[in-house]
Amino acid sequence: DNRLRLWFLGLKDIKNLDEVISPTEYDFLKMFTHNLIKWKSVLKPNGKCVLILGDSYCKSYKLSLPDVIEKIATEQVRGYKLIFKMQNIIPDSKRVRKNHKGNVLETILVLEHINDGK
Repeated sequence: DNRLRLWFLGLKDIKNLDEVISPTEYDFLKMFTHNLIKWKSVLKPNGKCVLILGDSYCKSYKLSLPDVIEKIATEQVRGYKLIFKMQNIIPDSKRVRKNHKGNVLETILVLEHINDGK
């Protein structure tokens, strides 16, 4: 999905960049955990973090990506509580790649920063 965007940006070494912007599941979850920690440090108490996530499946957790992110935020990073979760079907007419079997759902997670003493 990013090749055309990268071409417009004038990037020549797309293969190496793809490794950075398309990390392995392990690296993606590590990066996302780091982001949750960072966001928590800048959110005020009761501040909200709104995430819109595709319905990818995480093999290491055996859960959908939204469930994994919720678990990481509330159980590993801590300091967050889930206050809203809603799934929407992505209609084929709104998809970037028509008739592609990619994500068919998006989940909106709203996490609230709570004071966990950390």
